[in-house]
Amino acid sequence: MRRLFVDLPNDQQALAVEDQFLLGSDLMIAPVYSAPVRSRARCTLHSGREWTDTATETSTVGGRTLTFGAPSEAIPVLLAEGGGLK
Repeated sequence: MRRLFVDLPNDQQALAVEDQFLLGSDLMIAPVYSAPVRSRARCTLHSGREWTDTATETSTVGGRTLTFGAPSEAIPVLLAEGGGLK
């Protein structure tokens, strides 16, 4: 488990992100810290990879910052292209 800037040391945007993290190299975790919030704004995705929201199976190209839904039963978890859950 590590902050984004560990993988992207030259990315100023990644350096500023303090509330999401990578689990291994393929899972991006973007927790929601307060109720009753039901969306996760400012989820930063690494460029050069496609990311899939594990809840909706919707894919998006990295290198941007997006907003994801965060229902009470799930937090945004994104799987990198080519990654796998074992």
